[in-house]
Amino acid sequence: MSISQVRTYFNDRVQEVDANLKAWDDAFNIDNVPESLIDTYYHVQYDNIATSTNNDISFEDSVSVVVTLWKKGFRDPISAYDELNDQALCIRLNCLQPSKINATDNIKQVESVSVISEPIEGSNDNIIRISLAFNARLYFKITDFNLN
Repeated sequence: MSISQVRTYFNDRVQEVDANLKAWDDAFNIDNVPESLIDTYYHVQYDNIATSTNNDISFEDSVSVVVTLWKKGFRDPISAYDELNDQALCIRLNCLQPSKINATDNIKQVESVSVISEPIEGSNDNIIRISLAFNARLYFKITDFNLN
């Protein structure tokens, strides 16, 4: 049991939609993906964990998660934009599937917070970035932790 299960959950959902995408394994810096690889990578970042105690034996964490996708538009940025938005929608819907959430140990709810599309400034290839923001709720029993 660990908070890293959040990354695993979202990586698995992205891979189910597009097995050709690879995770960019940098904890925070997503501005260093080489342009030659940008179409083949995505990034999952989680942070801002808020905790509420339900009672003396359990607590709930609310975790902010952002899944970032990129696509080069080259000479047809409209088509690239539409394709990336379609892919983002499929990933978002897959992340929200109750059957997938219920199959996890501690994730009890995933909420879609926002979808933000933006160009990458200074890009000669019309690179588009879409960030999918989620809120994941995790439930833990304090008795499940063995700190030895």
